[in-house]
Amino acid sequence: METKASISDFETMCTLGKGSFGTVNLVRHIKTQALFAVKIIEKSRISSSTKQIAHIINERDILKKLASSYYCVHISDTFQDEVNLYLLMEYLPGGELIRLIQKNRFIQEGQDLKFYVAEVIAGVEYLHGQNIVYRDLKPDNILLDAAGHIRLIDFGFSK
Repeated sequence: METKASISDFETMCTLGKGSFGTVNLVRHIKTQALFAVKIIEKSRISSSTKQIAHIINERDILKKLASSYYCVHISDTFQDEVNLYLLMEYLPGGELIRLIQKNRFIQEGQDLKFYVAEVIAGVEYLHGQNIVYRDLKPDNILLDAAGHIRLIDFGFSK
């Protein structure tokens, strides 16, 4: 019998970001030492409105559907306790595209710009092929993996 993961299986390393629905932390699995990003959503901050609950369920379902996508973040597991909901996802060490833009003040026209634009287009085309409309495209929602390739994140407003 497989047991479901719990937050006690992980050691929190640092906070990666904060949003309106919760916090994203970098965590390390205690047994395997594997790194993950975990989105923590406080149940008390979710209003009983059907709309908010639907956004969270929708995001989880879309992430599960996109498990084989090269251009979208991969979800590993979901679990909950009495206080929080948890979405365990791959850790993308390249950070947000917006930070790269701010660091360089702009992305130089040329190969770098073409590379990122091409990957974003490929990601959105993949989503459209899965009948998903991504409605929150912005540099803050584009992360980079260790090799510098993009991954789209935050599917709460997708349809």
